[in-house]
Amino acid sequence: MAHGYSGTTWIAHALNQATYLTARHESMGHELGEGFDGVESNGHLWGQIPEIRERYPDAAVIHQVRNGRLVIRSHLARHPERTFGQVCERWQVVNDRLAQAIPSADRYRLEDLVTDFDAFRRLAERCGAGRVDRQAWERVRTTRVNALRKGHWLPPPAQHAAIEATFWRICCETMAAMGYAYGG
Repeated sequence: MAHGYSGTTWIAHALNQATYLTARHESMGHELGEGFDGVESNGHLWGQIPEIRERYPDAAVIHQVRNGRLVIRSHLARHPERTFGQVCERWQVVNDRLAQAIPSADRYRLEDLVTDFDAFRRLAERCGAGRVDRQAWERVRTTRVNALRKGHWLPPPAQHAAIEATFWRICCETMAAMGYAYGG
């Protein structure tokens, strides 16, 4: 489970390439669908964890997180109709709820998964992989599988200080709880 734009596409791609798992990205869409014998990497099902656990009691439920600043930037590039504050609040709420519902031992930061093979191996093993191919992970770890085509949203320079202040006012506690440093 993750907030959208947190690397769920990459996770499915990497698990497919580096393990014998069958991983799908958002195959269930926005609603809990019929299961399959594999991994569902989905940024839409975060509010359905109790139902997931009831329907699939043996499934590992993972909290995958990405630096809020990068998520918000990606989100706004695709949804310019939303305000910066709205997107900050959504990132904060989704990750706080996931942190309450999923033990921290089952939380994985995207930044660690793409830079640290052992972190990726632990995630893959938690998802049921018996073997993780390090060479395949090396090939896929820098692959952009869902890159923006329009470019990233950036505020005008005159708004940078206000945007930073808004982000940290809303997201500071959650960023710290997810292991991200203030200002980083």
